[in-house]
Amino acid sequence: MPSPTDDAWEIDTWLMSCRVLGRQFEHFMLDRAVDAARAAGIRRLFGVYRATAKNSLVSDLFDRLGFRRRGENAEETSYELNIVSATPAHTSFIEQVDETRHAPRQGIEASKPSAKPAMRA
Repeated sequence: MPSPTDDAWEIDTWLMSCRVLGRQFEHFMLDRAVDAARAAGIRRLFGVYRATAKNSLVSDLFDRLGFRRRGENAEETSYELNIVSATPAHTSFIEQVDETRHAPRQGIEASKPSAKPAMRA
């Protein structure tokens, strides 16, 4: 992995439920990362795939998301995505929602801790 620079970010951990994989959510998450990177002036994203007994389902994730393979050895495969030329997937059926625009679901407010400190007698 290249040393950190002012124009690159490294994806340290990409953790997703197997229930959402293959439903385009991985594209949505990358789109949000690319948006944030561009806003911060970042030009490249780096990622590494390390095979484990439980992650073979995503062995080609970075490939499918348009990352370029940088190197490979017995333990890991490293990837790079050029943010400048990256084309977002723009998943049309997943929408980012600003939680301040929507009323909380029934029951959620009751489970939140009180904003005021508790008074003791």
